[in-house]
Amino acid sequence: MGWLSRLAPVAGPLLPAARAFLDGHPGAPRPLGEGGDGLRQLADAIDDWAEREEVDAQDEERFVEGAGAVLALLLLAHVGEGAHVAKEGTHRVRLGRGGFFDPFAAIDRALEGPDARSVLAEEVRRAEAEAAGAAGVGRLMRLLEERLGSDRVARAFGPEVILDDGVELDLGRVLRATEDESEAAAVQAIDKLVSMLPGRGGAGLAWEEIEARLVPRLVAPGFVARLGAEGRGALAAR
Repeated sequence: MGWLSRLAPVAGPLLPAARAFLDGHPGAPRPLGEGGDGLRQLADAIDDWAEREEVDAQDEERFVEGAGAVLALLLLAHVGEGAHVAKEGTHRVRLGRGGFFDPFAAIDRALEGPDARSVLAEEVRRAEAEAAGAAGVGRLMRLLEERLGSDRVARAFGPEVILDDGVELDLGRVLRATEDESEAAAVQAIDKLVSMLPGRGGAGLAWEEIEARLVPRLVAPGFVARLGAEGRGALAAR
């Protein structure tokens, strides 16, 4: 599977996790194709696994982690831009410039759904929208960079953004408020956020007042570091 090897520069620990799954897990699809063929094989493997009886909890955990790693690599190959990203034991993929995707949650949804193919098809559409900056975190990051400039964003992990001056933004509230809303609603929310940043439209307000009024609220330095990773497995941590 040469296409997997080509992803090595951006795959991080997803690549060995996917290979271990494909080589050794009883529920893995073998051999795994690329692109649409690979997605269909993965969906069939998910449906087969969901129908098994008396599945060991450890094997279930390994299935979600391994299948999630495979899905992440299939999406990275499909989108053509992105990389593995991690923070405090939580592993995700960046798709496109600012899109953000949780492949392990996608596998959970496919396992719980009536038909893995239809669920994965919807997950791929969502991932494509993230990568294109048309929905979700990807859209908010595109709008934020359009207003501040891409060089202002020092680091980002999903909705958690750190600017080059050390200001930390949590876009989670904006994401929840605009998830199914129009582009205009997302623009309005990001414009409000940007106007509250130091040196912007909030001039004349005390910093404490800006911080109290900001939606989403600024995250105090060190807050994220105090959050523990939850969930299952080394890679599939929530």
